[in-house]
Amino acid sequence: MNDVQPLLTLDILAANAFMAVIGVCVEETLQRVGITVQQDRYNVQLALHEIAVNIVNHAYAGRSDGRIRLVVYYAAESRCVTLELFDTGAGFDPNAVAEPDLDALPEHGLGLMLAYSLMDQVEYTSTDTFNRWRMIKTFK
Repeated sequence: MNDVQPLLTLDILAANAFMAVIGVCVEETLQRVGITVQQDRYNVQLALHEIAVNIVNHAYAGRSDGRIRLVVYYAAESRCVTLELFDTGAGFDPNAVAEPDLDALPEHGLGLMLAYSLMDQVEYTSTDTFNRWRMIKTFK
C-alpha cells in the first residue's frame, strides 16, 4: 500500500457474535489517528460492518470454520483510510446483486448499497484462494 504501514491487523472468527469486535477496533483506531467527527467514524464502521456481515452470512453460509482478516491503513497526509477484508469463503459477483427497492422498505439487501454510499471507493476481487474487499474513505 504505497509505503503506508497497517495500523491494525485483525484475524477473527467469521461469526455474527464477533462483528461488534471489528467495529470497536476500527472506531478506536480512527479516533486515535484524529478522525474526530463521530459521524465520520460511524459511517466507516457501518460500511465495514455491512460487508463483514455479508461475508459471514453469504461467503461462509452454513460454515462455522470461516475467518475474516481485516487490515486498516491510514495515510495521515491525505487523511485517507483504507480497509481491507479478506476471506476464503464463496466468491460472488457484486454487479449481479440487484439494487434494493427502497419503496418496499426491505429488511435485507441494503448492505452493499450502504457500503457504496458511505465510502469513497469500494472494490471487490475474488481469486481461487481468497476474496478481498477494499474500501477507501478520505476525510476532509
